[in-house]
Amino acid sequence: MVKFKLIFENEETIIYYYYPEGSEENGIITVDKINNTIGITKLAPTDFSHEVSVEELNSLRNSVNATRIAEGQPELTEDEWPSSTQPEVSTFYADHVIARISDAINKGKKLERGTVTWY
Repeated sequence: MVKFKLIFENEETIIYYYYPEGSEENGIITVDKINNTIGITKLAPTDFSHEVSVEELNSLRNSVNATRIAEGQPELTEDEWPSSTQPEVSTFYADHVIARISDAINKGKKLERGTVTWY
């Protein structure tokens, strides 16, 4: 579980604090309204991240394609799921907050606060 709340907003930026597992120590997520980007500005002390290699990402894509073929479905196109050319950084708690905030923004909403649970 991770909680988050809006701390600051102006015409260019929205800043959220996020709190993994009820921690009082926060991380910071920043929304850049000008460039339409969202990212981690500061990782919470109790959060963690790891790099997922290109090989791992493409192996996952290949596994999905094998399942689709076995079920008689077409393979994923490059538009649906592009082959990876660079590793990705995955963050355990912040990624859930970023997904929730991005979802709201894409629906034309701004979240003041929220909680994300997935287990």
